[in-house]
Parts: sequence; C-alpha cells; structure tokens
Amino acid sequence: MPPGRDSQFAHLQCPLGHEKKSLASIVEACPLCHVNLDARQKQIEEEYKEEFHLPIIYFTQLMGLAFGSKSEELGLDKHFIDPQPLLNKIMG
Repeated sequence: MPPGRDSQFAHLQCPLGHEKKSLASIVEACPLCHVNLDARQKQIEEEYKEEFHLPIIYFTQLMGLAFGSKSEELGLDKHFIDPQPLLNKIMG
C-alpha cells in the first residue's frame, strides 16, 4: 500500500508478496474468511493496485468434488472469482 494512504486495509500486509505468481488458489476452512476473501478480492486488488484473481474454495467443496459431486451442486458456480478453470486444469 502506498505510504500515507488512509484505508480500511491499512493494518493489513499483502499476504501474497513475491509468492503470488505461484499461488493458484486459497482453500478455506472458515466460512466467514471464505466469503470475505472471495467477495472482497476486487476491493483488495484496487487498494493494493495488484491483480490476484485467486479462486477461494471452501474445503468441503473440494471434498465434494473428490466424492463425485458436480460443481454446481457444491455452489462453485456462485463464486465471485470463478474456480472452474483451475479445477478443470487439476481434474483434467
């Protein structure tokens, strides 16, 4: 964040740093964290002047996929950042 900038994110440090180029997704166990990271990612990108475009996936959604459920049944089509391209890459 630029110095001297007053922001609601002022107390945060960008958690991605130099590793963001190798980070494909964030998998969450906390429902509130999941919603905040997914729904507010655009706002965070604007604040940090960086594009992350990281799918945020709830761990039970990954479990559901592993057990054979369809993406739509798990609500993966409802995310703000579409996880489907990443899931297609992983699952072939």
